[in-house]
Amino acid sequence: MSVLKVCLLLGTVVYDIEDINHMTEIVTIYTDGACSNNGASNAKGGWAAVIIKQKEELHISGGISDTTSSRMELQAAIEGLKAVGDSHTQVRLFTDSKYLCNGCMDWLEGWKARGWKRSNGGALLNSDLWQEIDRLLAKHTVVVEWVKAHNGDERNELADLLASRAIEQPEKLTSVAK
Repeated sequence: MSVLKVCLLLGTVVYDIEDINHMTEIVTIYTDGACSNNGASNAKGGWAAVIIKQKEELHISGGISDTTSSRMELQAAIEGLKAVGDSHTQVRLFTDSKYLCNGCMDWLEGWKARGWKRSNGGALLNSDLWQEIDRLLAKHTVVVEWVKAHNGDERNELADLLASRAIEQPEKLTSVAK
């Protein structure tokens, strides 16, 4: 399947129009990650995804110990994409993480081609999560869009709030908004 990727920050679009023409349903996902004591041995993280499918809105979130903010951003995207299911779907994924947006837009194919290594041959941080994102992106046609954090986007703010709250919740939570 083709992966449609957009990074509004860079203003670049790459797509296969044939894939878009065969799709009717669009799922929108807002993701965010949070971490307290980022980089320290006692770091705790939270991730969240707000998923809009037709007229239903689903909120999922969870917390992880011994992590980083970057890993939480990636985990939020993974969980959001998993929630879409296995059926090929057009997805718009909004993130305030340039790391996630640029990784999907510019870096992912190079990492894959180099056996999940950086361009200098060094180890790729979070390669386990990037490989999972790559697997999930292959199932759908995905638009990845960067949105500025804390700038009044209602669903981005909601994802941020849920991710921050999830720092203290060890299990995955799901709720349906009416």
